[in-house]
Amino acid sequence: MVSEEQSLESGKKFEPLEIMGIFWLVFGIIVLVSTFFVEATEQVPLVRGRVTNIIAGVLLLGAGIFSIVKAGINKRKSEKNANSQS
Repeated sequence: MVSEEQSLESGKKFEPLEIMGIFWLVFGIIVLVSTFFVEATEQVPLVRGRVTNIIAGVLLLGAGIFSIVKAGINKRKSEKNANSQS
């Protein structure tokens, strides 16, 4: 019984912030790459479309990096709390 509890504690824990961060990071990269394939239309000039995509891509990248960093901080805090309780 004790060995099962120890193996569960030493295993990876589910970090939703890390998963969301990876998603936003990949999505931001996709948006930035798609900037090169934007064509001008009558309603939206080329410059406005590219600037909008660049801003959206940078915001998504920022959100992704922030989520991944925050997940790492939370993981370290939970490991520190688990070690101090042992």
